[in-house]
Amino acid sequence: MLMPRKWTAQELDQAARAALSEFVSKRLLEGSGPYQRAFKKARLRVEALFKATDDLRDLSPAVVLKTPGLIDTARFLGGPPLSQDDLDTLSGGKVSNRRSVTPALAKRAVKAIEAFLDPFRCPWVRAGSKPDPALVRSAIDWTTSLWAVEMCRTARRGQESAAQEKAVAEMLLVCGMKEVTGLRRIQSLDDLDRGCFTREVILAGAKADLAVRLRDGRLLAIECKVSNSAINSVKRLNRETVGKAERWRTHYGQQVVTAAVLSGVFKVSDLIDAQAAGVFIVWQQDLGPLEGFVCSGPGR
Repeated sequence: MLMPRKWTAQELDQAARAALSEFVSKRLLEGSGPYQRAFKKARLRVEALFKATDDLRDLSPAVVLKTPGLIDTARFLGGPPLSQDDLDTLSGGKVSNRRSVTPALAKRAVKAIEAFLDPFRCPWVRAGSKPDPALVRSAIDWTTSLWAVEMCRTARRGQESAAQEKAVAEMLLVCGMKEVTGLRRIQSLDDLDRGCFTREVILAGAKADLAVRLRDGRLLAIECKVSNSAINSVKRLNRETVGKAERWRTHYGQQVVTAAVLSGVFKVSDLIDAQAAGVFIVWQQDLGPLEGFVCSGPGR
């Protein structure tokens, strides 16, 4: 059986530098374009919020119940803004699901938003006065900007992860692997036929981004990881991926191989530690080593 390639510290350092360079170039090329697009989208919702509530002077449960999406927009009035999870916890229910929002839940949600309302952005609300139009425009811009930033961060995480998974899936198809859909959990190796792969599947209680049944019978679990800082690489690689690798090895024994497809910023020391823990390090900018590993074996 072919084993995953082990990289030297120098090779890992060179690959990490190349990934960093690509990350920087991509972000600089991207610039503020995504933010500008998100700002335009959020601006319409924020303006609708201010209009529906008479510039926040009538932020009441009744208004929340009759205005779709208002409560999700209003959480960005906070200083700092409330996350959706925070608002649900403070309200005692899923306020993002309009169908399940009762008058009592709407009342609690409004109370939570009012408790965090930014006094510097919206001083007229607590003062109970009519706001100056210029102050309202400023508050709308401010709120829109906060929401646009979160939109960009959320979209970026999803897009980068999706791009990695797509690149790996395309490579697997090139290797002659067949994609299987609808498989949610793999208990035993034979739950997935040899020469097949699937996405977003539970292995021994932990989700793998992709799982591949190699032609030699082993299971290849692939994690796709994007990191935007050296500190973040510890979480993405050493805590999440290595932790899963150990769990899968305990369950499946030596019949499982864990690979991490990486892009962005990673510390060389973290890469060395992950490799020592049995993780096959692969870079998104060069999937060749992973392709060679997958394409090897019986039938090729």
